[in-house]
Amino acid sequence: MDDMTKHLIKRCAIKNDDLRAALPVNGTTSQLVYLKSAEKISYTNREFYTVKLYCGAFRISPAVVWSQNLWTILKTVRDFSKFNEDNDPFGERNFGNFKIDSETYYFKIDYWEDESMKWGAQNYLRDASWRVVTIYNSKEH
Repeated sequence: MDDMTKHLIKRCAIKNDDLRAALPVNGTTSQLVYLKSAEKISYTNREFYTVKLYCGAFRISPAVVWSQNLWTILKTVRDFSKFNEDNDPFGERNFGNFKIDSETYYFKIDYWEDESMKWGAQNYLRDASWRVVTIYNSKEH
């Protein structure tokens, strides 16, 4: 791998870390608890819940939304730092997995051309792209 590619991957990893760090854990948890208690979202609704930020978005699966450990899951994604050769072979910091109360959860960062998420980014290392973090339970995979 040449030096330019290494530099671009490092820059990509920093942007991915910045996006995860921007996750408003307390606000998102409060909002989801309110929506569930007000019955504005139901357990039978299998839609992903989306939180949009200035630099990307988070998609949270139904199993995570309805988990008793919602706050802990979101905080773990935000603070995740256990990247290694097995889960991050290219150094982009775009995938992670962890366990909470014997349940395994994943997060994955995907790159899109823009906020519409119709087309994947052609060259996400060089071009600006819309980043989306998807958080889900391993049983939903």
